[in-house]
Amino acid sequence: MFEFEEKESFTLDEVKRLVAGWKSEYDQLMQEKETTINDLNTKVEGIAELERANKDLTIKHLALQNGISEDMLDLVADDNLEVVSAKIAKLKELTKKQNIDNSYKPDQKRKDDDYSKAEKSNDVEGMLKSKLGRLFG
Repeated sequence: MFEFEEKESFTLDEVKRLVAGWKSEYDQLMQEKETTINDLNTKVEGIAELERANKDLTIKHLALQNGISEDMLDLVADDNLEVVSAKIAKLKELTKKQNIDNSYKPDQKRKDDDYSKAEKSNDVEGMLKSKLGRLFG
């Protein structure tokens, strides 16, 4: 802090020197405050970037946890994690339905063999003949 000697009257040169001292002290203090403000702004920007990265990683984790590939992350991306969870659930339901539709389905056309015919008519002898015929025939 700039110090001065207290008097009842000052000369013009003394007043100019006091004002110059206070001005340089003020300028130095303002420079320090601007540096502090700039440092804090940089930290705030870093925090915002970390929050975005955290949100992206959380979305990615939710998607992978529910079996949704990284290719489909654009479909579920949103600012609200509850909306993301709802989208993931819907997408999971759709992919599950598609997997069921694409799964193996046996043909309904089945030829009745001798054993089935004998079984339908309660013919035990025909059923035995069919089984033994397959084993030894």
